Amino acid sequence: MELLARRLDAFVLRPDVRVSLVRQSRVFVLGEVRAPGPFPLTRGLTIVEALTQAGYTASGEVLLIRTPGAIGPVLPDNAEPSNVVRVNLHELERRVEAGDLSGNVSLKPMRLLTDEGGAPDPAWLDALEEQMAARGVAIAAARLALVERLAEAAAATVGPFPTPALALVGTVEDWLTSGPALAAEDRLRAALAAARRADGDSGTTAVGPHRSDLKVADRRSGMPAAECSTGEQKALLIALVLAHARLQAAERGAPPVLLLDEVAAHLDSTRREALFAELLGLGGQSWLTGTDEALFAGIAERAQCFRVRDARILPAEAGR
Repeated sequence: MELLARRLDAFVLRPDVRVSLVRQSRVFVLGEVRAPGPFPLTRGLTIVEALTQAGYTASGEVLLIRTPGAIGPVLPDNAEPSNVVRVNLHELERRVEAGDLSGNVSLKPMRLLTDEGGAPDPAWLDALEEQMAARGVAIAAARLALVERLAEAAAATVGPFPTPALALVGTVEDWLTSGPALAAEDRLRAALAAARRADGDSGTTAVGPHRSDLKVADRRSGMPAAECSTGEQKALLIALVLAHARLQAAERGAPPVLLLDEVAAHLDSTRREALFAELLGLGGQSWLTGTDEALFAGIAERAQCFRVRDARILPAEAGR
């Protein structure tokens, strides 16, 4: 450390050098595998990923032994029972083939800012969940407000594009719409505390605004976007992008720059002309890309056109 301090002295004023030895957690895979032995226990490593690294070859039983902080191999009898995972390969393969991935859990418990082998400090988790609840509810509230304004802008859609109906779906959003924000914070904080063990085992957080989803439907037909044809899904998406552009222009006083890649190729001529008219009406800058020049004939005289050729961008006239 003294040598490091002297070397750093030329760059840092009075450097304070400290060296800590970090032992990487590992998982030992034993049983019917091609390469039994230790593997790095990285965050989020699942049972199937560990077995794939070890190359399982049969349908017997495999042991996965987590070794937090251990220097050498750990035998099953010497490991903490909670760190030994027994896997019936035949049963796991049967469930995976059936689409059931519930058994493919993370091998690494979620223990942030704690010692690898130690239990998390409840007071620290209380403080963390307090902040997560406050910020999570604030995020959900801001999203709800934005989706409400965006829905109003989308309702103004006219012409051949479908009108999107929007809804933000999630547990936290349900709490907010059925009661005050402080009550939602209390419920989220309680849910986080109740799920500590399950979240630690799975390596994920089961409740919070990150679990919410934006649901879109065709307002005229009531058809959910997920059940629409591919063409109608793309038309709904374009209508949503245009509604968001109109909303930004109204709230910020200037339209956003739009980047639309191969958008014209997915529209019929009526919707293509409607898109061009909407973009021109916004009065902002829009970049549209495509491989078929004929698709842009309806806007070519009112736009600047370029070609990409031999890694160069040239005005359309010069690229002929």
